[in-house]
Amino acid sequence: MTDLSFPAHRHAAPLPRRGAVLGGLAGLLLAGRRARAEEGGPLTIAVLGDSQAQGLAQMMLRQVRRDPRFRVLNRTKPATAISQPVIHDWLAVAQRTAEHDRPDIAVLMFGGNDRVPARPAEGRYLPFRSAAWLEFYRGRVEAILRAFAEAGIPVIWCGNPIAREANYSRDMQYLNGLFRDATVAAGGTYLDIWTLVADDSGRFVGSGPALDGSMQRLRTDDGIHFTMAGYDLVAARVMQQVRAEADRMQAAARQGRAVVAAGRPAPAEAAPAGPAAPAAEAPPPDVPPTNAPPPDAPPAEARPAAEAATDAPAAQP
Repeated sequence: MTDLSFPAHRHAAPLPRRGAVLGGLAGLLLAGRRARAEEGGPLTIAVLGDSQAQGLAQMMLRQVRRDPRFRVLNRTKPATAISQPVIHDWLAVAQRTAEHDRPDIAVLMFGGNDRVPARPAEGRYLPFRSAAWLEFYRGRVEAILRAFAEAGIPVIWCGNPIAREANYSRDMQYLNGLFRDATVAAGGTYLDIWTLVADDSGRFVGSGPALDGSMQRLRTDDGIHFTMAGYDLVAARVMQQVRAEADRMQAAARQGRAVVAAGRPAPAEAAPAGPAAPAAEAPPPDVPPTNAPPPDAPPAEARPAAEAATDAPAAQP
């Protein structure tokens, strides 16, 4: 079996400049987890993001066939970016998903199309990595996280993997840092998959051990996306974290029931003050990988994607 034990960063100390607001949201998340776990039934996982997230969602849909505890809503849309609300407003999508779909867990994956000037309004552009770009972009990321936190919905933000091209990889590292800091400050979980597919020195490779241990092609010709076998690995790693989150939610619900049964008021659950190690996770299921490449590549994927949720696995190429 392929080793999927990559770091997940949870509940770090708040960021110095914005931590007061985001730290308060962490408390809302913890309270929401206990309440939502009481509802019973399968837990709904909403997946939001660009073409990388689309491949992830497709393989998550396949993997949850074996686990009746979960269902997946595919809210991904290729050729979109957080920095381009004029084209596709991801903040509005996050708010609508949190308010109307009410998923139990949200999985986010963005970045491949954000290496360009931000476009906050028609005719206005902010150069990539400029101070104005950073302020706008970080604000959008934090607002997306806030939309889920205020609804008591835990977030797992999946980072971007290493790419074949060095400049692209450097930009992904920069964006991953923004995602990580904002996510842990808001009480969510940042999932690092940078070297999920890499050699022993952490360098890019196109092939490697698949989920079943066999050697497979794992990255596509563009050096950015994964093949279906590669997305199988990413989905298995994300589902490890989803199951760990579900276990925490259910443990909080059991604690609340025990306290109420004892005739005492349930204690308020505060957000942890410092970094906490991720909980032990069950091994992922064995899912037969395939070598079919994903249908799109950033920044201008040709394949259209419906924004509507789907509860059935997408047709495989």
